[in-house]
Amino acid sequence: MSIRKLLAALACATLLAAAGTVSLRADTPPIPRHVTLTASSASRTPGVEQCLIALVGDDVVFPVPGTVPVPGASVVFTVTGANTAGGTLVTDTNGEARFCYTPAAGGFDTIDAYADSDGDGRQDFGEPGNSLTADYRLPRPWGRVRAWGANYYGQLGNGAGRGIGSGQWPSAVYELSAGGNHTLAVATSGTVWAAGFSALGQAGWKVPEWECGGALLPCNFWPVQIDKTPRPLADPPPPLDFLTQITNVAAGSVHSLALDQNGTVWAWGATARSNWETPPA
Repeated sequence: MSIRKLLAALACATLLAAAGTVSLRADTPPIPRHVTLTASSASRTPGVEQCLIALVGDDVVFPVPGTVPVPGASVVFTVTGANTAGGTLVTDTNGEARFCYTPAAGGFDTIDAYADSDGDGRQDFGEPGNSLTADYRLPRPWGRVRAWGANYYGQLGNGAGRGIGSGQWPSAVYELSAGGNHTLAVATSGTVWAAGFSALGQAGWKVPEWECGGALLPCNFWPVQIDKTPRPLADPPPPLDFLTQITNVAAGSVHSLALDQNGTVWAWGATARSNWETPPA
């Protein structure tokens, strides 16, 4: 590197340091500029101690650009969600603070951690932090879908011998719900699938077969993934926006419900105010 380029790089580094973006030298006291939060426990079982590690670091540009740990930094941890916990710890020589707690309830926890530089117990502007979500639910049993019985509207999702469309239920399903003439399934991926009568959108929008029940009625003879956006009236159709992170479903007579992991209820099909198609909302 030429002298001119070296001086230019040092001048740029000095400006960044003056702006508070990085520290100029690695031998100066480091300042908390970012926090990385990771889970150190492999277990995700309620009643078993869970530990997380917050790594506090500073960015330097001289003599070698990189990241250095920040020892002695005060880190505030807060747990919210299915469980509540918290505490304040100080980073070790490696810039790490280890926080442990035992979740008593199964569910989703959000763990927040920030470097409390001024020690006032709240995250002020410029104090770096990070968060992660932990799932402490017990594994749910799952299996393959087996269906039999009446299939006048394609509610079994096996094609009903029709030559139009193709597909099958997801290979791993942990919940099913049978409605009036449609069926819902939740895959282990958190997606929702439906088959059967869908005149009011209760079994999804992708309707490959419009003749069922002896009349020109919309039915899905093959399982389709539930999308949030109405399609029959859209030209061109909007981008796909599937339901995700779903934990439970319920199929009514002409409507459907789904619950996601954040506690949000999604509903679609016929409503009390209208018999027209309502997309998941």
